[in-house]
Amino acid sequence: MPRVRSIVVVLGTLLSAAAMALGGEIASAEPNDGSLGYGFGAQLAQPFYEVGSQATASVFFFNLSGQDAFGFDDPIGGEGCSFFVNIVDAWGRLVRRPHVPCPLVERMPTGPFPFPFPAGTFHRFDVPLPLFYASSETGDPDGAPLPGGLYTLKAIQFFGGPGPGEGNFPGPGGNPEAQVPFRIFQCSAPGGPLPIRELSGGLFSGYRAGDPTFSGEDLVLRTAEAGLRFWRQHAAIFFPPPPPPAVDFTQEMVLVSSLGPRRDGEASVRITSVEEKPCHLEVTVREIRAPVFLPVLTAPIDIVAVPRSLKEVVFIHELVYLPSAP
Repeated sequence: MPRVRSIVVVLGTLLSAAAMALGGEIASAEPNDGSLGYGFGAQLAQPFYEVGSQATASVFFFNLSGQDAFGFDDPIGGEGCSFFVNIVDAWGRLVRRPHVPCPLVERMPTGPFPFPFPAGTFHRFDVPLPLFYASSETGDPDGAPLPGGLYTLKAIQFFGGPGPGEGNFPGPGGNPEAQVPFRIFQCSAPGGPLPIRELSGGLFSGYRAGDPTFSGEDLVLRTAEAGLRFWRQHAAIFFPPPPPPAVDFTQEMVLVSSLGPRRDGEASVRITSVEEKPCHLEVTVREIRAPVFLPVLTAPIDIVAVPRSLKEVVFIHELVYLPSAP
């Protein structure tokens, strides 16, 4: 999650403009041309979408090779060609993966290769993308809309082949990709400060313990499943592990601020306020830093519950440095 105030200023400007008119520039990705002359591209008609809406992605296939390419009986979609269009969130986690047939290429009733892609041609497929969580890899919506935030559209894993027996089109590193960032937002009248319910916190946590790359993270947990996964990691270093706190995720969501492994003895972290702005929630986090070295690692963390919201959440960290002892 964003941790700097400048992001809030930019975000507020962009979302205000989006709330007035959802048009503007097209978000797109350049085709990813492989060494064999196949390329993919992706495009969205607009860079902003409201919570619960549907986007339309245009996925492009470029056959720039010197040979014809054909569809075939792919392992998922059956006869013809098909591909996945993935949507990942700001953490890179897959939130939707619909399996899409190639809809604009005429089907032939017989023959092993019903979809010709002649050499030197360009093909476009328009794909509806409901902006909801997927309940499975096939992308079936479970009814929960994706909350406000930054996402990335990925058009990957095309099933077809340049000849008999071939599967995915080759490209750099295996599956060619095209990536398009876009933002989902929800705007309403600002609600002011929100109540905060303290769930847990302190100097120690098992969250991502043992990960040498971990240097702190802010989390927004909106489902019971996500909350339980987090709590199992957090509580794993305690014996016996404490039970997860009671949270009704239909009414509340959980905010977490973790500093990661630290050796400054008086370091701590505290979520001090949550304020509802027109298009996002602003979470203020106070970090205490101290010039005291400890021979053991701490992992300061704060875990709170606040009223549930689908607005984007932006964390603002305020650093407080304690003076050295005289």
